[in-house]
Amino acid sequence: MSQCDEEAVCGLAAFGMSLFAQVASMSAGGGVVLICPLSVAGALALVAAGATPASKTEGELLSTLRVSAADKVAEATRAMLSESGGGVSLRVANSVWTSKAILPSYVNLAQTTYDAHASPLPPSYDQGRAPPRQPISPICRTPIFPI
Repeated sequence: MSQCDEEAVCGLAAFGMSLFAQVASMSAGGGVVLICPLSVAGALALVAAGATPASKTEGELLSTLRVSAADKVAEATRAMLSESGGGVSLRVANSVWTSKAILPSYVNLAQTTYDAHASPLPPSYDQGRAPPRQPISPICRTPIFPI
């Protein structure tokens, strides 16, 4: 890995440990805690990628993720998985929904950098009706509602 990749991987590892510590501290009765920091980081990176460049929001998200740019999350994820060996396979269902128009440049960024789907919510969502339940990808066969 390059020095830049190593910094991103270390930053994401620190983010993951911090996230786990926060979630574990809120676990009632010391039960088992299971989270996927990589999925959470990916979701936050998608949000950061859509934030206004150099804005307070973008800065706070990148600081939370401990990376210098949102695309570093995707780069670090690819680097970690490609060097994992041992037949590790990880599939993440990434998608972004919005009630407003999505800039074509963001749709392209979501698809090319994060392997994510980006689209507006169906009109029924804006009218107070729940969107139809449907799988978000062939990988995820359980229908879910957008949050």
